[in-house]
Amino acid sequence: MLYFKRPEEYHARLGDIIDALHSSDASSSCWLAQVFATIAQERPQLITSAQVDRIFAIIQSRSNSSHDLHYLFQGLGSVANIEPLLFDSYRPIILQFVVESQSVPAMKCLQQYFVAGTLVRGQQSASEYLSVLIDLLKKDTNITNDIRSQIFHTCQLIGVINKQALETKRNDLLTFDTYSDCRILIDFIDGKRLTEEVQASINKTQDEVAQMEKRVVKTERDVENVTNVVKGQELKVTNLAVQVDAVDNRLSDISGQVTAQSREIERIDAKTLSHVPLAWGREVSKLLNRRANNDWRLRGKHFGYSNSELRHWALQVDPTMALLNEWFMTHKADEATYGLARDLTPRLFGAFVYGWNDVFHVHNYFFWIPIIGLIMGAILDVWIHTGYTWLIKHYGHFPNNERTDADKKISIPKMLAFLYSLLTV
Repeated sequence: MLYFKRPEEYHARLGDIIDALHSSDASSSCWLAQVFATIAQERPQLITSAQVDRIFAIIQSRSNSSHDLHYLFQGLGSVANIEPLLFDSYRPIILQFVVESQSVPAMKCLQQYFVAGTLVRGQQSASEYLSVLIDLLKKDTNITNDIRSQIFHTCQLIGVINKQALETKRNDLLTFDTYSDCRILIDFIDGKRLTEEVQASINKTQDEVAQMEKRVVKTERDVENVTNVVKGQELKVTNLAVQVDAVDNRLSDISGQVTAQSREIERIDAKTLSHVPLAWGREVSKLLNRRANNDWRLRGKHFGYSNSELRHWALQVDPTMALLNEWFMTHKADEATYGLARDLTPRLFGAFVYGWNDVFHVHNYFFWIPIIGLIMGAILDVWIHTGYTWLIKHYGHFPNNERTDADKKISIPKMLAFLYSLLTV
């Protein structure tokens, strides 16, 4: 069989094999059932509870004469050897096939389930299983010899494990003492000396029980190991969760500190800048680094720096950037911005870089003072110039300040016209 050459591939597709059993025709289902039985015999621990449920659903959908039932019960018997608790809810189905179909494979599956269950659960389950077996003998008078022999053999296996439970059923077994298998069982209960043939049979039965016990104990150890591993993993997860909580608390503290520091930095930056905004500074440097009458030197003089400082910056690769950095490092942000934009045109340019608040709101909206001051100064200058010209025109041509009476008389209309002209300049 190909299974023994590459079993891993069959193990990986065990679920697909069981699904195919449900939908396949009679010709292929028998072969698939044989594959399942082989896997269950070799690696019964691979069969899961869900797969056992699926197999019993397939069994219930089959007719009693279906050929694949033999292999399905054979595989389930191997699983029952190590996981008898999975079969508690399916006991009526197995008994139905034993009674109605007189199925020997179903009886062997029931035998392995009862014996393994006795090993796991003890005397109480042993008495229950013996009662079920004896009831089968009492109720079904048409039972076949093969099934009857298997029932007595199952009672013997349970008695080897728990003789006390078997002793309580002695009177029930006396009803069937006409059968040789039952007489051997009663002699075993009474402790009578057995013939060599019977003793060999008992020894063989004890060996079978020992093998089953090893499988059950191994399974229990595997389960215990898995439980210990799970507990260890749970402990690690718990410790990890505690560590994660501690790290979260630290991160929360650090986050709070970073937030506080960020606010403090923002507060300080609102008052002072330690460097020129890079993108803006590069564009300004491109314009002012070119040697001209209005290059960076003129801006430095407007800032109030001395010629020696300007000569020092002239040695730098980027004198404009050096000048601006010095200006921003020695002035608060609003002062530096105001110094760069005292006139309306550069102030409008600065508004695109720093925003309205940094350019127009500084010094209580002082930006309008230079603008209005220039306009008012121009008007005042016109007034003074026009008045002085009028005075020269009317009085400046008299030598030694000698004026006639007519010249000294200034008409009211002329004076009003002069004042009106000043106001409308």
